Amino acid sequence: GEEERVLRAVQIAVDEKLAKPILIGRPAVIEQRIAKFGLRLVNGQDYTIVNTDHDERYRDFWQTYHKMMSRKGFTEQMAKLEMRRRTTLIGSMLVKKGHADGMICGTVSTTHRHLHFIDQVIGKKDGAKVYAAMNALVLPNR
Repeated sequence: GEEERVLRAVQIAVDEKLAKPILIGRPAVIEQRIAKFGLRLVNGQDYTIVNTDHDERYRDFWQTYHKMMSRKGFTEQMAKLEMRRRTTLIGSMLVKKGHADGMICGTVSTTHRHLHFIDQVIGKKDGAKVYAAMNALVLPNR
């Protein structure tokens, strides 16, 4: 939620009334960058924030993640650390817990890395063998 491309996409989604985005990041950084890029987004009105430094759901999220991963040797400390620093993991947990209807990720790192966390938390629908992804190419009007 702190990246320029993400914030510009959020502005479009809000302008087009496509969604009420949930940004994952540090509120002060997000708000500073919104101002820097000249965007019109208003926290609480156009979007909400999951603060990676402090969120009331953090305990529930890391405990849920720990239960899911403990058989793979994940300690509580590892679950806490991963849940604090992996935005795709946080987004996946938001979807799993019903706080979000969907998620967009992948502006940083590889598709494989993002799917790793999505698969751990959400997984595939019964009977599905692969994930589906969509990439869009937006060309300017000429």
